[in-house]
Amino acid sequence: MASSPRLPLFFLLLAALAAAAPAQEYCRDSLAGLTDCRSFMIGSAPAASAACCAAYSAAFNADPFCLCYVADGTYGRATGYDVDVTRALQIPESCGQAAPPVELCNSK
Repeated sequence: MASSPRLPLFFLLLAALAAAAPAQEYCRDSLAGLTDCRSFMIGSAPAASAACCAAYSAAFNADPFCLCYVADGTYGRATGYDVDVTRALQIPESCGQAAPPVELCNSK
């Protein structure tokens, strides 16, 4: 009996999904402090708070690629917050800090 060409593709897909889950779980710890940015990310605060800036800095220093989960909306869905991604991406500017490399998010 010949093997189906879809079978290896299926196993590659399973492996990719398994690899993505630990990365997202790892980033959960890095992004946990961003709850201090909630009022800025949902649009009610005019500027990021000092606590938000500290949380952003910690997340950036831990792994800047984890911030891709904010940029792609995963963070908002995972936390249940109605995160305005455009506002969330303005945190670094509001804090006077380096922006995450969101242009590289699809290459990780």
